[in-house]
Amino acid sequence: MPGFNHVILVGHLGADPDASTTSKGENVTKMRIATQRYKSDECDWHQVVVFGSAAEACDRFLHKGAMVLVAGRIQYREHEGKWYTTIIANTVEFLKTDKKEADKSHTGKTPPKKGKPDEDDRPPF
Repeated sequence: MPGFNHVILVGHLGADPDASTTSKGENVTKMRIATQRYKSDECDWHQVVVFGSAAEACDRFLHKGAMVLVAGRIQYREHEGKWYTTIIANTVEFLKTDKKEADKSHTGKTPPKKGKPDEDDRPPF
């Protein structure tokens, strides 16, 4: 039986999306998503990459604090002896994009710093 690589995350954007285009002219948007651990105040940070028209929509409508559901696959890469995990999104659903609504659902707090990667641990892209 073949393996199955699928992940679903629901969380808040830790910063505004970062949009660009590939060398072939395809839209690409990178986002950092914070997900809260079950029955805990700790959170995990995920690097998410979106391509095509979904990338353009994410860049246009999402902002820091927006709540999203991301479905996709996990990709592992090595760069200069370090391993990085990235979620390649197939689907991004906007759950709360209105800044006032996102702030309410987040109780006005930023995600706990525990579990946040250091700048040196962020992928080189």
